[in-house]
Amino acid sequence: MIKSKEAEIRELQVENAELKERLKALHRIASLPCTMDAEFASENYPCTEIGKVECERAQQLKLQREADNSQRLLEVMG
Repeated sequence: MIKSKEAEIRELQVENAELKERLKALHRIASLPCTMDAEFASENYPCTEIGKVECERAQQLKLQREADNSQRLLEVMG
């Protein structure tokens, strides 16, 4: 049972680290100037109001998931 708790803790820590990296990437994307470059079009959603809303929504979802994981981590450790 302890090994499975340790494994779950490691998994949650890895997932939290991944979420933090994704959030940093979203912040970088959100700060990019608008471009018409087709290669960038899918990532550069701040070009439109809808894109800004989607970026903010994605940030909120990732923050909530990280908070949920942190709570689960505390429960597993406690």
